[in-house]
Amino acid sequence: MPIYMTPEGIEQLKQRMAKEETELASVRKEKAVAYTQSGDQWHDNPGFNQLEQAELRKLKQIAEMHSRLADAVVVNVEPRDVDHVSIGSIVRYLRVNEDNGESQTGLLEIVGFGEGNPQRSTVSYNSPLGMGLMGLNPGESRTDESGLGIFTYEVLALYPSWEAALDDRPSQ
Repeated sequence: MPIYMTPEGIEQLKQRMAKEETELASVRKEKAVAYTQSGDQWHDNPGFNQLEQAELRKLKQIAEMHSRLADAVVVNVEPRDVDHVSIGSIVRYLRVNEDNGESQTGLLEIVGFGEGNPQRSTVSYNSPLGMGLMGLNPGESRTDESGLGIFTYEVLALYPSWEAALDDRPSQ
């Protein structure tokens, strides 16, 4: 099944994969030293067993990253779509929790699979918030039910750049 990622997300994934591969090499070196010191039986050398488990975790993480790269479809986000929400869109939105009436407005960028970062005001297209907004035009809304409740999502505005979005901030 294809997953959609931005060029920046692909580059970040490759960097994380290189880091994990470097750490794997380090674990393997430590494991070789532990093996020669006390043998490979868990009761003879518990440190060796821990390193073996760490090696298996790293191998699994690296395999998952390779799989993600193999399934990745790169989405070019320039120029940004200002007609409807898609990957790369910068969105001012309103989200209303229909169960309790609480509402939240926000400004964020829709990014690729696994690329979301709240500190950078980004959310993945496949997150609940991202899925609630995807495909909507400015002024349109949609109500979705998830495990968290029933939410209505409305797109207040779409922007061609972060500068334009920040210039359009509501007055305080």
